[in-house]
Amino acid sequence: MSKFYKRILSPNRPADPTLTDATGLWNTRDQRLSRADGIWPNGVIPTINYLVVGGGGGGGYTYIGGGGGGGGGGAGGLITGSFGPTYNQSLLPYGYTLTISIGGGGTGGAGPGARGSNGGNSSITGQYLNLIAYGGGGGGGGSGNTGSTGADGGSGGGGSGGYPGFGSASGGGAATQPSSIYGGYGNAGGYSAATPGAGGGGAGGGATGVNAANGGVGRYINIANASSYSGTFAAGGSQNASSTVLGGGAAPGNPNGNIGKNGVVILWWPLTYIRPTSITGTYTTSKENEYRIYKFTSAGSIRF
Repeated sequence: MSKFYKRILSPNRPADPTLTDATGLWNTRDQRLSRADGIWPNGVIPTINYLVVGGGGGGGYTYIGGGGGGGGGGAGGLITGSFGPTYNQSLLPYGYTLTISIGGGGTGGAGPGARGSNGGNSSITGQYLNLIAYGGGGGGGGSGNTGSTGADGGSGGGGSGGYPGFGSASGGGAATQPSSIYGGYGNAGGYSAATPGAGGGGAGGGATGVNAANGGVGRYINIANASSYSGTFAAGGSQNASSTVLGGGAAPGNPNGNIGKNGVVILWWPLTYIRPTSITGTYTTSKENEYRIYKFTSAGSIRF
């Protein structure tokens, strides 16, 4: 019997079911026939792909009196992967909620020797799930004497320079993301010689060597088969520049360090799976290449 004919016989009949939706009241016979046609919700929790990046560290103070460049802020730690049904989740096909937090960028150092602050953590949490990307380390602050080291973080902040003839090399901060229980990517900050600052380590590759003024390179993430959301994330901040992705650098023409960039959370899964029943926070969404994509830029939640 055609769908059109069924609606003539029963004009109040609900919309035809799909694999993800069957709104309304259905008798046992209709449910059985829909299952036989392969168009009844299967209750499967989707395999969800995720990208979580912590907030970038702030850049260090640059000493204007002839030397002591501020170190670039480290990028936030980056974790990516997927999660799906487990033997526990299979008992909860509906009402599964994920809570999302977004780490803010660290503030820049203000005053001789002042290090930038670390970025905030970004996370996805839910029943049976806890993913945390650590904020990047602040860049070391330059001074008229010895500069300060970069802070430890998801990726470490870069060491700063001291005044020529007085300062000594300052080391970059260590990367805490790769060694955490959550895994992921991060690199140590670069170190400085006596004068210039070093960039913070990027999540995809670290700043290396003496006078490593440029921040470490980020990591390219392929989101939903090269969708418009794909790109390079978590690059380290550079001396006298602000990264275009994450991690603050020492401010050009201004002694105070730049603010680190905020973190981000992106989720994507095939269109054949369920769409969220509710969602909060600041986000953008699209359907590309047979995927649903949600990009969060503020704290929120998503419920299936």
